[in-house]
Parts: sequence; structure tokens; C-alpha cells
Amino acid sequence: MDELLANRAFDLSCRVGGRWPAAVPALSRLANLLADRREYTDVSHRVFVANRTVPFWETEYALPLERFEEAFEGLRRIHHDLAAAGRTVGFPFEVRTASADDVWLSTAHGRDSVYFAIHQYRSVDPEEYFRAGEELFLSLGGRPHWGKMNRVDAAWAAEAYPRFADVVAQRDRVDPERVFANDYTRRVLGE
Repeated sequence: MDELLANRAFDLSCRVGGRWPAAVPALSRLANLLADRREYTDVSHRVFVANRTVPFWETEYALPLERFEEAFEGLRRIHHDLAAAGRTVGFPFEVRTASADDVWLSTAHGRDSVYFAIHQYRSVDPEEYFRAGEELFLSLGGRPHWGKMNRVDAAWAAEAYPRFADVVAQRDRVDPERVFANDYTRRVLGE
């Protein structure tokens, strides 16, 4: 049943919503009615891993936990503004939390964090939505998930991460020739 609803029906819903944005609110209400309401507890690799075949774009930011309400309301405004302009988002956003840690480039470094992941179906241009979301998240002290779409650079990271200079120094020691560098790592870590 999960395969049918979470992948096939959702993919069809996204295709329809991408072609006819006015249908998205009704499709979202239907998806909410059909959503799996199970509650369960298990180790993370059993709970948070699922086969997902619907193609999408994604960006995710971690914000200080105390900024949750501002971020949530800001994201609601973004959704409202996009809908008013006929560009309704047909993909749900995700919210989760994590405790502070001491990992140098962790998005939760030194602070309890709330994560907002926003998505757009692959055939829908994510530019306007992601730019608005990123501006909101950055204005609230957000840090991007390093493996998802973002526009930050090394100058920004040096301000956002207290141990960024240590990260760069370590990279310089283990990869002085930049064998493992690419356009993305050059942008976020510097040359």
C-alpha cells in the first residue's frame, strides 16, 4: 500500500499539479485524507528509510530551534504568495529537530536545531520557491544541508561555522592538490 500511495499516486498527483497548479489544493487535501497515520518506534535505519521513486528537487536548512515559529510562519507566507501568483507548491515540506553537537561542519554545531526541507517536483522549476525559502532560512540563522541544493559560499560559511578555519586547514593538509575538489567544494570551502 505504501508503494501505491507514497510513490505511484503521489507521482501522478505531482504530474497533475505541475501541469495544472490550480488542482494542487484539492490534491493536497486528498493526500492528507489518504496519508499513513501509523506511529511506530524502531532504530532510525528502519524508521527513516523508505523506497521513494518520485523525482524532486530539495533544499534543507537547520535553524536555531527557538526560530521555529518564525520559520514556519515565513514558509506559510511563501506558500501563500506563490499560490496567489499561480505557482502552488504540490510537495509537502518536512520539519525535524536535532540536538546540538560539536561536529565542525554539522548544521547543528553548537545549537539545538530545527530543520526545514522544502521540495519541488522535478518537472517544476524550483528557483523562485527555493530562493524565497533560502532567504527566509538564512535570515533566521539557517545553515544548509551540505548534500542538498544551496547557494552559500566559503565567505558565508566562515561566518556561520565557528570551526570553519579548522575545516579548511584540515582539507589543506589531506588534499593539498585538490584531487577531491569539484565546483561545489570550491564554492563552499574556497580554493
